[in-house]
Amino acid sequence: MSRTIIDGEIMTNQTEGARRAYRQLCETLGLTLPITFLDIAAEQTVVVASPDADAPRLALGYEKAAATFFRHLPPTPDEMERAIMTVEDEVTRIRQQVDTQHPLYLCDPALTSLADTTGVPANAHGWHIEQDDIERLFKRFEQVMLGCPASWEAIPLDNAFTARLLILREFMHHLGYLSVFIVNTTASESP
Repeated sequence: MSRTIIDGEIMTNQTEGARRAYRQLCETLGLTLPITFLDIAAEQTVVVASPDADAPRLALGYEKAAATFFRHLPPTPDEMERAIMTVEDEVTRIRQQVDTQHPLYLCDPALTSLADTTGVPANAHGWHIEQDDIERLFKRFEQVMLGCPASWEAIPLDNAFTARLLILREFMHHLGYLSVFIVNTTASESP
């Protein structure tokens, strides 16, 4: 019984944190159009399209996905395949609850390395990354899983990085997002 209450509190706190981040992002960037904000947290991933609307959640965040699926560094192809199938199922489960007509935004300092690794140059507020760039990054990571040194592909050898990449890739791919804005929080805090 207490575990359920604790889980409920964790989910509520993460959802409220994602809603606050959504509001702050819109305020900081002066966004007046509707957006979809994806918050890839440690235990779950929250999707916010309005500060007051329901916020669908994926039951996996970067730490939970890494701990559940990745026993090796880098993960084996079999480990990655199991992770892909689970994340795909989670994304498909919430498909009808997400308005994919709104631009996709993420705002997390940990995503700076993911954005940098795509090779897309940053602008004043962060990175505007096309789905093809995320797919190319994932293909480079697949080469690392198959034995290519991570340094050759300039890929961080970190399962949390891998889980974030996987969740973002599957979210974009299965919901049809053609691009994502990854906001550089350091740049957005400066005048």
